[in-house]
Amino acid sequence: MTTTLAEFEETIRTNIRRGHSLDALIPGFVRKGALWIERNNTLQYMRKFAEIKIDIEADEQPRYISLFNTRIKAIESFKWIYKDGQFYYLSLRQPQDFPIDVAGVPAGYWLDGVERVVLSATPTENLYGHMILVKYTDWPTTPDSTHWLIDNAEDLLEAQAMIAFAKHARDGEAMSFWKGVFDAGLPGLYAADQEMQWSNTDLAMEYYGTNS
Repeated sequence: MTTTLAEFEETIRTNIRRGHSLDALIPGFVRKGALWIERNNTLQYMRKFAEIKIDIEADEQPRYISLFNTRIKAIESFKWIYKDGQFYYLSLRQPQDFPIDVAGVPAGYWLDGVERVVLSATPTENLYGHMILVKYTDWPTTPDSTHWLIDNAEDLLEAQAMIAFAKHARDGEAMSFWKGVFDAGLPGLYAADQEMQWSNTDLAMEYYGTNS
């Protein structure tokens, strides 16, 4: 049975043993725990399949691909796909590799901050491609919502949320205990995630146009 966010937060409240005095802080402890896990691990649920479409007539700046509000952690792959089925992978470059603006089919790209991709050339034809993005979660806030970490790594999220509480409380003993719980459960998370990556699990599809 799926555990809701409210039920999970109740578990943290029970662990803390301070009644309802820290109710306002518990959602933050949970959110910090999830962010720590995602920041230090790239898990399969964080990978998203994205279609990229560039229309040189409709897009005012076809050299730039918008990634607004994606909370991107990384781009794992980027490729153009042509009508004959052939494809070409773009390589990640550095800003100094783009000394001038040239026209043509881009062979590389640069991640400009976290909100857009700059292509190595300004396209002169319509292009279609695929990206595999790694994204941080927009952590849920509604009581009846859930999350992959709650459903599949509840013990690890619980441990990281309690570590966040221990830091707040300056409780070294609690910190050591819950770090031990987390370290013990981490190999299982890696094993389960590896199995998922090599299974037939579908990737979620998202669409990102260019910045007009």
